[in-house]
Amino acid sequence: MPARGTATDRQTAVGRLLASGRLTASGRLNVDGSGGGGGDFVQAQTVQVTAGNLTTTSATFGDVAGMSITMATAAARCLVVVICIGHMNGATDMCLDIDIDGARQGQDYGLCFCTGANTVNQNLCFSRLTGVLTAASHTFKLQARVQPSGTFTLFASTTISPLIFTVIETSLTA
Repeated sequence: MPARGTATDRQTAVGRLLASGRLTASGRLNVDGSGGGGGDFVQAQTVQVTAGNLTTTSATFGDVAGMSITMATAAARCLVVVICIGHMNGATDMCLDIDIDGARQGQDYGLCFCTGANTVNQNLCFSRLTGVLTAASHTFKLQARVQPSGTFTLFASTTISPLIFTVIETSLTA
């Protein structure tokens, strides 16, 4: 069995999906197993940073460099997935949010936040199922801020953790 998180492990997982009939040759993942209809993943785009940790000291939400995806969708819901490890220099809060077409999706602290502690790495992975979007091109961005001050680092490396931002268009229309 390959080590978890390695390229070989990911290839093995994709192989299992293909063998199970859940992943079609065109790349569609059939959630309901029927090969059509509700719950299918229509398309997905991912950006990943594996070098050059990203930091912010801003107390207001701002775009995380390189974490933007633009895709044309049908009138359907999208699943947005963020995979990251963060570190806070100071005992304050790390806040993450998703911006869709200029509108943040979370509240004051975003969709994901964690109180930081010096020298402690925090799991900041989260996902969000959007409402039904219009049939058009949409821009999805990962945003970050600190509360109230400090330096928030999102790791983007091959040694600690890559920073991964994925948008998956589903066939869900309600």
